Amino acid sequence: MAPDEVRVWVAPLDVGDCPLGELEADLSTEERERASRLRFERDRHRFVAAHAFLRRVLAHSLGCAAPAVPIVRGAGGKPELASTRSGSRATLRFNLAHSGELVVCATALEREVGIDVERVRPVRGLDGLARRVLSEREQAAFRARSGGQADEAFLTAWTRKEAVLKARGDGLGREPASVEVAFGPGEPARLLAVAGEPGAELRWTLQALDAGPGHVAAVAAEGDGWLVRRRFCAGAPDVPVVAAVSGFS
Repeated sequence: MAPDEVRVWVAPLDVGDCPLGELEADLSTEERERASRLRFERDRHRFVAAHAFLRRVLAHSLGCAAPAVPIVRGAGGKPELASTRSGSRATLRFNLAHSGELVVCATALEREVGIDVERVRPVRGLDGLARRVLSEREQAAFRARSGGQADEAFLTAWTRKEAVLKARGDGLGREPASVEVAFGPGEPARLLAVAGEPGAELRWTLQALDAGPGHVAAVAAEGDGWLVRRRFCAGAPDVPVVAAVSGFS
């Protein structure tokens, strides 16, 4: 991987005939416990499939077995690779998101990265939700959309905000409305401002991501001048990752 690229994998969460236990074997004890706490079987299956896929992607980059990938929780709870024996921080950064039957993950070298995806669908309580998570400037752009366009516009704004928040490692510590993004029709994805942080829009670059029909997605990373290299994986998480990482666009 070159320092000026962000690699993105897009894959279905349908694991076909792959036994769930085979995927669970790739997870850490903490990840299996988190999966077991999910109430619905469908959600457990998707969680296991998504995290097994992430581990196999990282294992390919690190040259180790998927269960051995040293994922830990960093500041703010953001998953990251454990520090090296010398105490320096690992150079490979990553982020994961999934929605419905789709999973996306991003990796980068020595730059924080965040990614998010949403299936386009009707959003319950859309107007009230928009008032809570959109800034005044964003609400004006949102009100210009109507009908089904409003749902997609909101989800587009949400994924762009989430990508930035996840890249920064803010988690639940920052209100989404404090992060302003561009999401108007035909408007390129862009971070406009972060409340209380002058110049934050210069530190982070935001890009829209094509995750396939029926989905909206975005990726954010530190700095500028980086390019997204994307891979659509035709198979499920049980497909060897060596096949998934070739042929980037």
